[in-house]
Amino acid sequence: MAKSRYGKTRQGFQITNCLTDRYGRTTIVAKRANDYIVAKGYNQRGDGTWAQGYYNFPTRKSALNFAKRESYRR
Repeated sequence: MAKSRYGKTRQGFQITNCLTDRYGRTTIVAKRANDYIVAKGYNQRGDGTWAQGYYNFPTRKSALNFAKRESYRR
């Protein structure tokens, strides 16, 4: 896998996408060993933790589509 411009989470997961909603909250998509995760409320500047995680997405595309739906809900 190519090096990501977003870096890695504190747990060592490669961040593939980073979304920010209109309130400044960050949601990331990250690659684990065999799947992808969506992490809402990711703390980029602090300790690298997140508020809510969604796991076991088989592809980056499915995780990203979910993240877009969940991040920008009104």
